[in-house]
Amino acid sequence: MISRKRGALWLRAVFLVFLVLAVTLIVRDGMRNWTVAGNAEWRLLLPAIAFSMMDVVIDFLVWLFFLARVHGGIALSSAFTIFLSGYATDLAPAKLGAFSRPFFLKIVEGVPLRLGISVQVNALFVDFCAAVFIAILGLLALRLWTTAAIIAVISLLILALFILILRRGQLQSFLQRAIRRFVPAEMALGVAELQEAINALLRPRYSFPLMAAKMLSWLAMGMVLFFVSRIFGYPLTWIESLFVVTVSSLFGTFSLIPNGLGVTEASLVGFQVYLNIPLEAAVMVAFTFRGVASWSWILIGNVTGYFMCRSRNLA
Repeated sequence: MISRKRGALWLRAVFLVFLVLAVTLIVRDGMRNWTVAGNAEWRLLLPAIAFSMMDVVIDFLVWLFFLARVHGGIALSSAFTIFLSGYATDLAPAKLGAFSRPFFLKIVEGVPLRLGISVQVNALFVDFCAAVFIAILGLLALRLWTTAAIIAVISLLILALFILILRRGQLQSFLQRAIRRFVPAEMALGVAELQEAINALLRPRYSFPLMAAKMLSWLAMGMVLFFVSRIFGYPLTWIESLFVVTVSSLFGTFSLIPNGLGVTEASLVGFQVYLNIPLEAAVMVAFTFRGVASWSWILIGNVTGYFMCRSRNLA
């Protein structure tokens, strides 16, 4: 069992690093937009924030559904606090930051690490499938055949690797060595038990309805861009907004760069220019969108995590 003191030190170190990064990025984006925005319609920022909150709530409900399947009895307020705290590490590459939540569940609620990881893996799985489906449909509708093919191939390779890891017993020794390298000894877990826990939740009767829910989540993200584009007077349609957000997010994930930093913004700008938005306006829209949909939640995650540590007497 992990000591409370060591767990608190680990949490505080993570929160401090990501809080500094989050504040730096928010200030950078804010100053960039302040200097070039001109007569922007900032009142439209309110519905953008509302849809960003809707996206987070849907993500939480999907995550909570899986959590309730493996470990009931956690208070809703505690689960939501842990979920929000997970945004503190969103700057990690390729969605790896989301795996701070299993550690938080272990430290705060005593949930076995294998169960916490299985919850996060399945939540990311349905999110990834929903994003790929929407992105490919959008690219095909715009007749961007090459880009659609690239995303389809990369996505299939990722899914094949995912299934291979789950199904092939020959990989267990390799994965066990990786776990020993990156997971603290007091949190060690067996690969076979982890595979079993993930497979227990990876069921079509769970996955397909939750993919539909995640499509609503991505639609909410698209509506964030929909309203942000109107702030600067260069409106995108809701279909264009949905397509730009999903494809740009996937490119950021594929890049393995922390939170897709640079890649996601460049993709947002590039697809807007393709849709006949002036370059300067596209840059403003991209950075404002990222501020609302990403950097603000990283900051909220850090603050929530800090107060979670204090309220739970982890110090």
